[in-house]
Amino acid sequence: VINGKKLFLAHGDGLVPSNYLQQLPQKVQKKIRQFIFLRAVFHNPILQCLFRLIPPALGNAFGYEWAKNSRLKELARPCPYKGEEKEELVLFAKEQEQKGNHHDYYIFGHRHIELDLMLSRDSRILILGDCWQQFTYAKLDGTTMTMERIDNENLF
Repeated sequence: VINGKKLFLAHGDGLVPSNYLQQLPQKVQKKIRQFIFLRAVFHNPILQCLFRLIPPALGNAFGYEWAKNSRLKELARPCPYKGEEKEELVLFAKEQEQKGNHHDYYIFGHRHIELDLMLSRDSRILILGDCWQQFTYAKLDGTTMTMERIDNENLF
């Protein structure tokens, strides 16, 4: 809670509505199941312990290469806004509201789209673009939340 406003802040990966199998297309369901599997692998304590046995230089090189390929894939084939009834983070936030977990603002990254959407009269979701093309961020000025943009001409 900041200045009397209840915020839900998260990166956004892995946040899907509980009934995503009924709500989302099969292609999206498959991607979500793959993500859940990969996340389980990365968070497995035994596999983490085994990964620590790899020299740090090799582990870092692997991680950087994975991240680079992921970013290049995203830049080559960005996933545009899917619409209010298909966007996983919007559906997640709506589900939280329906369950009585009210937040004034839901703020996410992850999707690399800019979105500022009223969920109800007193609840809003902001999905912050990215840091290499859109340069957007959220700003809470007192009790008002706005989506702002960094002037990329003055970044460096």
